Amino acid sequence: MVLLKENIGTLSKLLVLSCCLLLFLVSFWGEVVLTVVSLINTIPSSHSLCLSPFEKLYGYVPDYSSFRVFGCTCFVLCPHVERSKLSSRSAICVFLGYGEGKKGYRCFDSIT
Repeated sequence: MVLLKENIGTLSKLLVLSCCLLLFLVSFWGEVVLTVVSLINTIPSSHSLCLSPFEKLYGYVPDYSSFRVFGCTCFVLCPHVERSKLSSRSAICVFLGYGEGKKGYRCFDSIT
């Protein structure tokens, strides 16, 4: 009986987390699509002899070390002009995707 109560508690926590995640994804569905498309373009495909579209276009293997998990916590460095001597140097944000046309990340700051 105790095991059943623990499983129900765990199940209810997972249900609440999944509802929060669903609300998060609904509000950022465009960012989800852009992130998925950029990952599809850099991951090798079995249809094209294990080459990625990026590798076919540019002729070299893309850097996979910059991949991040969608929705994870990240710390963004604040510019010097936006902070004072006693304020923090970084802000806690949520990772939303990869920058378009330049190396960088798209992040969401829930405070601002």
